[in-house]
Amino acid sequence: MLTRESSVSAAQADGSSLGQRVLPLVVCLLLATVASAAFAQTDPAANRGVVQLLNQVEALNGDIGRLRGQIEMLTNEIANAQKRQRDMYVDLDTRLRRIEQQSAATSKKEQETISALEERVRKLEQAAGATGAIPAPVTTSAAPPVTPAAPNPAASGPPPAAQPSSTTTVSSVVIPSASAAVPASSLPPASLSSNDPAAIQRAYDTVYSSYRSGDFAAAIRGFDNFLKTYPKHPLAANAQYWIGESYFQLHDYRSAIEAQRRLLGSYPDSVKVPDALLIIGTSELTMGDSAAARKTFEDLIAKYPATDSAEKAKPRLARLK
Repeated sequence: MLTRESSVSAAQADGSSLGQRVLPLVVCLLLATVASAAFAQTDPAANRGVVQLLNQVEALNGDIGRLRGQIEMLTNEIANAQKRQRDMYVDLDTRLRRIEQQSAATSKKEQETISALEERVRKLEQAAGATGAIPAPVTTSAAPPVTPAAPNPAASGPPPAAQPSSTTTVSSVVIPSASAAVPASSLPPASLSSNDPAAIQRAYDTVYSSYRSGDFAAAIRGFDNFLKTYPKHPLAANAQYWIGESYFQLHDYRSAIEAQRRLLGSYPDSVKVPDALLIIGTSELTMGDSAAARKTFEDLIAKYPATDSAEKAKPRLARLK
């Protein structure tokens, strides 16, 4: 991107220097034309030289017009590059904020679960200390009490010594484990489905990286597949816009116009509509359809007067009038 902007700046500098060199020559030719015209009134043979000078002036005017058109196209490319850079930074900042929010929410939920478990264990310990009971080993479910086997009267040997009459009752305390505290249905699935928002965002970002790297053909294919898979997703309008923008960068202006018109028809409420109209008008102007370009710019300025696209369209419309 920096290399393209450097080349654009160099081209503008070359155009300015060429204009400075051509202007004195045009003035000299005009003076020569006036002098030749005055001389032609007295010498009819000089008419041929006057005609040649006029042809040269006309050719120079055509060269100046072409240079102005090239400068305008380079200026538009610089503006598009700056806009792509801003969009990239906005997308990056949005993704970072989303990741931070998800991380904070996950940490808060884990902390709440741990705090709840610690509180329950503390209450159970306090209850066991108050009753003097001995807590049983921690289990995940309540087990039935174990009944000791009756002694076999036929067994040989002296009977066992009598036990004291006072016995200590052992109470069974059940403490739920961490896996029991969290239902299995609330755990995240092992794999992400095709409708997972994070997976859709990753698919969009992968295609958008192709556009940022200058692989516009791959970007067109990727965004087209994205639209076929997720035609109703909030990012579908952006994908349709970047298809038209990629065609414009490939100088396929007819395809760029068709792609942006699909955006206007399918997603008329998208924030990309003013930018799409600007691409359509610029493509029509580049193709030489001045009437269509004038109408497109007028519609853009009338419907979206407060947008950057409308501000860019105003000087182009002024040159067409």
